[in-house]
Amino acid sequence: MAYDKDKLFETALTKAKEKKCFFIEQLISNMPCDKTTFYRYFDIKSNEYNDIKEILEDNKISIKSQMYNKWFESDNATLQIALMKLIATDEEAHRLNGSKSEVKVDGDINIPIMQWAKPDKA
Repeated sequence: MAYDKDKLFETALTKAKEKKCFFIEQLISNMPCDKTTFYRYFDIKSNEYNDIKEILEDNKISIKSQMYNKWFESDNATLQIALMKLIATDEEAHRLNGSKSEVKVDGDINIPIMQWAKPDKA
């Protein structure tokens, strides 16, 4: 079946926005063509493909922002910790995870905070 490239491109843009697609595979599943046809018309180096990818990226950013705002407004501690881990500095994230066992002093000297000692054998 022959497709009109311009109509197929407009369909891709419309479906990407309407269905709030995040991934090309997700978009293709909503298209009137199969994957092979899609890539035949829209090579990954083409301007059309880049335009489609831009919409998908915008969708991701929009949804992430909405989720972050919900997490921020929530009283759920799990959501608040998840958001903190996403926005935290490396040091803050390590402290939240309990995964950092040393502190850097003057940028190059490591001082252990905690050392695990084996019990003495008597």
